[in-house]
Amino acid sequence: MIPEIHATSIPVGPIVLHPFGLLVVAGIIVAHTALVRRARARAVASARVIEGFAIALGAGGLLVSLIVDRLAGSLGSLPAASGALVAGAIYGASFRLDLLELGDLAAWAFPFGWAFARLGCALVHDHLGPLSSSWLAVRFAAGSRLDLGLIEWLLVPVLFAAVEIARRTRRPGAMAGALASVYALIRFPLDFLRESDARLGGLTAAQWGTLPLFAAGVVLLGIVFTRAAPPTRVSLEE
Repeated sequence: MIPEIHATSIPVGPIVLHPFGLLVVAGIIVAHTALVRRARARAVASARVIEGFAIALGAGGLLVSLIVDRLAGSLGSLPAASGALVAGAIYGASFRLDLLELGDLAAWAFPFGWAFARLGCALVHDHLGPLSSSWLAVRFAAGSRLDLGLIEWLLVPVLFAAVEIARRTRRPGAMAGALASVYALIRFPLDFLRESDARLGGLTAAQWGTLPLFAAGVVLLGIVFTRAAPPTRVSLEE
């Protein structure tokens, strides 16, 4: 079993630094950097426009996350992602950018940020599952339990792999479709192990959210791969 590692807050003068918050901020910075670098390599748009797109994603996700926290008392990852995508789509449409290309940029950057965010969840143990004797269980003083934040963090490489495989197809929209469908396939079964979340029809709110996410990913992949293959595009990343 995995020994319990519980990150504690760090007082710095009058300020208290919380591990989860620090890792989320680090994830946003890393994801922002990954998105901007890929956009520059792909020559998607000017540096100013791309910086604006990255900021729109972060601001949209943060705004929706705060609203959900105020209404439901918890930070929702799927609502935050939805807010980021809506804000990014509005921003991209206002500049008449290729939304499939922007979706791929967001998909490329997501696993980088998600690795930090889910590590934060794993360190503060805010997504606990049932008591378990599995080798993946965390050995708490009150009994060993599955830590769903930790399990999802361990599965982040699957997201990286899905995005990378889709990238190699060189089809706009493939990375976004692959990430959406693969993440839904990861999150849906994991939420059956949640003990604290309220359920509607036997499913958590996140599970209901993954259903349209999976459908959107599959439909997008269907559209992408039924189109004629685009001409080879030279970029600085290859």
